[in-house]
Amino acid sequence: MGEETAPDDTSAGAEAARFVVGSKIWVAHKKAAFAAAEVTAVQDNGETIEAILVDPKGDEKVLIPAKECFPREDDEEKDPKDDMVKLDHLHEPGVLHNLKRRYVRNAIYTYTGTILIAVNPFIYLPGLYHPQLKSQYRNVPLGQLSPHVFAIADHAYRSMREAGRSQSVLISGESGAGKTETTKLVMEYLAGAGVADKAAAAAAGAAGAVGMGGGRRGRRGGGGGGEVGVPAASTQCVERVLESNQVLETFGNAKTMRNNNSSRFGKFIEIHFDKEGRVTGAAIRSYLLERSRVVQIGSPERSYHCFYQLLYGATPEEAEKFSLPTEGERAQNFYYLSQSDCYELPGKNNNAMEYERTRAAMNVMGFDPEEQVGIFTVVAAIMHLGNLDFTQPEATEGGGEQPPLVAKNDKAEAAVKTVARLLECDEAALWESLVTQTRKFGREVIKSPLDPKKAVAKRDTLAKFLYSRLFDWIVSKVNESIGQDPNPASIIGVLDIYGFEHFEVNSFEQLCINLTNEKLQQHFNSHVLKQQQEEYESEGIDWSRIEFVDNQDVLDLVEG
Repeated sequence: MGEETAPDDTSAGAEAARFVVGSKIWVAHKKAAFAAAEVTAVQDNGETIEAILVDPKGDEKVLIPAKECFPREDDEEKDPKDDMVKLDHLHEPGVLHNLKRRYVRNAIYTYTGTILIAVNPFIYLPGLYHPQLKSQYRNVPLGQLSPHVFAIADHAYRSMREAGRSQSVLISGESGAGKTETTKLVMEYLAGAGVADKAAAAAAGAAGAVGMGGGRRGRRGGGGGGEVGVPAASTQCVERVLESNQVLETFGNAKTMRNNNSSRFGKFIEIHFDKEGRVTGAAIRSYLLERSRVVQIGSPERSYHCFYQLLYGATPEEAEKFSLPTEGERAQNFYYLSQSDCYELPGKNNNAMEYERTRAAMNVMGFDPEEQVGIFTVVAAIMHLGNLDFTQPEATEGGGEQPPLVAKNDKAEAAVKTVARLLECDEAALWESLVTQTRKFGREVIKSPLDPKKAVAKRDTLAKFLYSRLFDWIVSKVNESIGQDPNPASIIGVLDIYGFEHFEVNSFEQLCINLTNEKLQQHFNSHVLKQQQEEYESEGIDWSRIEFVDNQDVLDLVEG
């Protein structure tokens, strides 16, 4: 056989040479991103294309450089492709059009090879995650059934079992893309995969024993609870892995502009397995908690769920202990929460119901009553801390040093007393720490008074520090409760990082978050686009090269 050579130019511009009158193409469109069009004339030796728009419907004619046109498949009578590699033309408008056609059919999942693309429907789709679907996707090769998150989770699990190597599932996307829910679905599938395998094997063994007349049935290897043939310890570990989601979401998730339950921290979840594929432990590594959300939010966003759950779900005894209001729009009584007028989540269980679910999950996770009280004591203290406000008294007629700051009003005076009581610290010492700055020069310690603006900044720093330490402790407690296997046979890691966002004012914290997303994008570019295209070229495959924005220059700028 003769050796094939790659075409000299595989860009969209090379495709333009094939355009003739009547060719179906995609052209850029201000409102629709890309519009379907049909070539009516070819000018300037093929350099310029005259076309009439087909969709959006109308008789609008456009004149566009040929290199900016993309060939369009005449596929409206055919079903959209469930795997993008099956497209005749793998370019941006073709990909978007295929995803759109599947989306309107409620097919929110689409493959691109071994990558699963999910388009968030923002509504509940009945039957999409039915328990029976898990068994349908179990032990089925990737791509044999319709695209689904269960297929990806099963592929990772089977690869781990068959190759004996640890696996990772990377979940990325912009804010509101559905990463948090996808992470939970992957965890749910992986946690139950080993249980299902072992139970099926045990059931088959038991059936065989009965068939031989032995009549031997019952549980093996465990003291009680759980599936047939599955140790109770493994079942309890699976239960705690799943319940950890409720606890972590309560303290690490919040409502944003795009998402009612957005993760405001990154996490890498390691699920540990033994040689038989059963879950033996797990570990959660958290990073980049959005601390600024504790003290600053904009409407219609919310702070972390835990504040609203406690405020609207606390029992009368808890409300009295934490000095919480019990009537009206309770969040309006606290500065940190009243910056937004959103207190309830649309289309979700109310705050009181979620509070009950959180406390129930904490019980399953092994948080004892004293620890739970301690957690919500700190949450309440942070709410009251935001009500501390300061004012500068006027200097005396004789001049001299500026008098120290005092509480701005009765509400601020009450707040400092409540915070000191809840945190079990001296009230005077707490106030002094907020209104003065301490500097050390050698052995000499100098205290200087702060103005109201700097005192507020110090108050907010304390609130962020308290919440950050509380969150770290909760993650540590969750890991302790689940239990980590010090010597797992294999691990499947699930990475969930909250998405790229851009605000009017972006903190250093946001820069770190966005940099992480840029690194993930570069990883995707390298492993999916660059390497795959280089492989196609080395094999001499005739195909349309995918043009993409390489963000390496952004990384070099920030990291250089």
